[in-house]
Amino acid sequence: MNKGPAIALADFGSFHVEGRLVEITGEDCTKIRLTETITEFVHDPNGRYAIEGAYVQYMIPEATTGDPVLLIHGGGMNGSVWETTPDGRKGWMRLLLEAGHPVYVVDMVERGRAGFCALESVWTSRPIMRSLEDAWETFRIGARQPGGLTPHPGQRFPTDHFVKGAYAWSPRWPDTETAAGCALEKAIRRIGPCHVIAHSSGSSMALQVVSGLATGETLSLCLVEPAGLPQVPSFPDMPLLAVWGDFLDTSRLWQALRDMSKAACSASGLDLEELLLSDIGLSGHSHLPMQDHGNEDVLDAILARLVRPKAGSHRQNKPSETA
Repeated sequence: MNKGPAIALADFGSFHVEGRLVEITGEDCTKIRLTETITEFVHDPNGRYAIEGAYVQYMIPEATTGDPVLLIHGGGMNGSVWETTPDGRKGWMRLLLEAGHPVYVVDMVERGRAGFCALESVWTSRPIMRSLEDAWETFRIGARQPGGLTPHPGQRFPTDHFVKGAYAWSPRWPDTETAAGCALEKAIRRIGPCHVIAHSSGSSMALQVVSGLATGETLSLCLVEPAGLPQVPSFPDMPLLAVWGDFLDTSRLWQALRDMSKAACSASGLDLEELLLSDIGLSGHSHLPMQDHGNEDVLDAILARLVRPKAGSHRQNKPSETA
């Protein structure tokens, strides 16, 4: 396990971005077995519930030499995807801290430590999860074969630890995007000016939210393997980058999503810079380049294009007390 040198932190912590309160009335009380010793607990579901919030963890290095970076996970995942790779190597959160950037990692609505709403009458959709077999193929790690799962030749994902990484996946509700977008906008405004790195379906949400912000509220936007991008009416004057791994020719889905993303940006008049990792000598990356072997090289390539450290001390962007 590659832990690396210790990092001195000026501050660390977390906060929840407020969602909304919903009130439930007219439901029956029931007796349930709550624990081994509390076998006849009376559960009253009526009352008010706080739902649709987001969780943000932040770490601010003592030697801050770069601007803050906000990391946004993709569908069916949570902020842990940025922390450590499945085989125990440094994740982008750690690498960014070592490079002197304050780092903010979000768990979006109904993911990870943001919690979720278990009230059936509030969210109309049912939660879904991704199977190992579906993820193996969809994440372009390899192909499904009659005898099992086979990695693509030259694959950089730590395939021996694939199942270990799957334990971090989260259920997702298909109809919570609007709530998640509202929470993300509040989080960015609370953090202050920052670079945003979003992955997969988180890229679509990030593009929509950032497009509604003024120039200066975000510093750049990096879309890592965007799972389709929408047209947006406007966009702040700042760098916009899309990063793609390998094995796109094995997936009609990802070929279509890439074409859709490029077409949407073109129709919106956006100057989208595309970075194909294989074009710069970083071949073999999957849909999860932040977890692949060589993830530090991918991050370096992104930082070189979007996040250029400035001389001198930077404002640390400790989050404000109000959302």
